[in-house]
Amino acid sequence: MKSDSRLVEECLNGNQRAWVELINRYQRFIYTVIIRCGLDRNDADDVFQSVCLSWFQHLGSLQDTERLSSWLAAVTRQQVCRHIRTVNAVRRGGGATTVSLDDCSIAAPISTNQEVDAELLDLERQTLLTRAIGELPEQCQQIITLLYMRNPPLTYSELTEQLSIPGGSIGPTRARCLEKLKKILGKYGYDEYLSL
Repeated sequence: MKSDSRLVEECLNGNQRAWVELINRYQRFIYTVIIRCGLDRNDADDVFQSVCLSWFQHLGSLQDTERLSSWLAAVTRQQVCRHIRTVNAVRRGGGATTVSLDDCSIAAPISTNQEVDAELLDLERQTLLTRAIGELPEQCQQIITLLYMRNPPLTYSELTEQLSIPGGSIGPTRARCLEKLKKILGKYGYDEYLSL
């Protein structure tokens, strides 16, 4: 799996498949932020398109693609705010109004509900963990996924059979893979994962 940085670089070089891969990677995340901010599914599609347009327009100026999910969450909240204000203006009979970016502070989320914020943080962590696992060598991706991301996880004997690796090497290989994963997560600044 390619890193976000690599996909952004390919997008900027005109690779449309890279853009589709980025959208597919973050579509669920963006929709979750929209729904958690209180919009229904009908309005969510409009906001999703606005977020993707803004994302595409700012692709070349993103400073830290390693924190793309945080940037997307902020932009999504901003677009939700813009959408709500526009809809409210139309309902009041004033017609659609232009809402400036200053009117939609990205520092303050639409919802102050602590549970919603915790769910968004959890979703961001899951996205980061999935991305970090995708940067591991293929064998490590398989081992980590089958041991920790599968429900129920495979036993060592099942893992030996499925991956065709000696049973005695699974433990040491797993340990090396976890070390690599910790380094990737540390690179992203997520030190809380370093206790894996």
